[in-house]
Amino acid sequence: MIAWLTYRSNVHRITRRGKVAVLMYHRILSDTSPCLQLIEPSMFVTRGVFESHIRYLRRHYTILSLSELLQCGARMRLSPRKKYCVITFDDGWADNYTMAFPILVRYNVPATIFLPTAFIGTTRWFWTEQVAYLLSALQLQLPDQRQRFETLSRLKGFGSIGPMMLLSKANGRHTRRIQRLELILTALKQCSPHDIEDFIRLVSGILNISFPAERHFLTWDEVNRMSAQGITFGSHSWSHTILTRVPDGEIERELHRSWNILQDRTAAHVPAFCYPGGEFDDRIKALVLRSGYQAAFGWTGGLESLPLRDPFAIRRIGVHQEISRSPALFSFLLLGITERRIDR
Repeated sequence: MIAWLTYRSNVHRITRRGKVAVLMYHRILSDTSPCLQLIEPSMFVTRGVFESHIRYLRRHYTILSLSELLQCGARMRLSPRKKYCVITFDDGWADNYTMAFPILVRYNVPATIFLPTAFIGTTRWFWTEQVAYLLSALQLQLPDQRQRFETLSRLKGFGSIGPMMLLSKANGRHTRRIQRLELILTALKQCSPHDIEDFIRLVSGILNISFPAERHFLTWDEVNRMSAQGITFGSHSWSHTILTRVPDGEIERELHRSWNILQDRTAAHVPAFCYPGGEFDDRIKALVLRSGYQAAFGWTGGLESLPLRDPFAIRRIGVHQEISRSPALFSFLLLGITERRIDR
């Protein structure tokens, strides 16, 4: 209701002038994509909604490339009469090319995609997608609730982490599939990478399934085609490791390896870094600066002003379907006052 009233009052057209909204997207899916049943709601917008966003931004904002933002951040040249935005994508999903790219080209809009370079051009999966696939397989193979509980009881010996208990609870009769997925992922995100690997290995072994050799991420050929049409690429680390959980030496390897690959493989790279999972601290910021990057992005919400408050902790506004599916919701989101952290 508040979003609708704000939109109808036209307040969204006159507020936040001289500010920059850096938008963070992940996946762009078709309305009929099977992924809609296997993906966290916070991770996508549909193609039609995305195109409506671009049309809105073209009417009401000056859309900057990331390179222009960094140049403005140094020179402090933004008009107090205009509103600005920058479009970014995290992870380098294949649908960034098949769904988002044609729209960006049609409207002549720049964007930057942050790549976890170890996944580009491969059939590797993020562990979150593996867990979503396993949950779907569990439902299909064992539709009866009693069967699921009996199967899950075989995992009692799997340490003391919460996912086991949550996985049982999440398969209750009245729990929606997406709610089940969110419960399980929330618990697993508190675990070590080793425990997550063990969980996936044990569940896939019990279900006797393997993951299809499907490509989820961009290829380097697609990256180069997009580079030729105004899309730039930054680093999202090499392996998408949460940097707050690893020692300095591993962080430096992630930073240098991904940046070297970007320089070698893409025609349009920008010296900007995106913290995996949005997690960082002063130690990591110092290592990013020392590695030669000029800026870095987390998932801290809100708008930016110039000069940039902190070039290595640039604020972004996370965009997903539930909070941006209508012009009123999207315009309200762009005010930068309702930002909710997305844990990835």
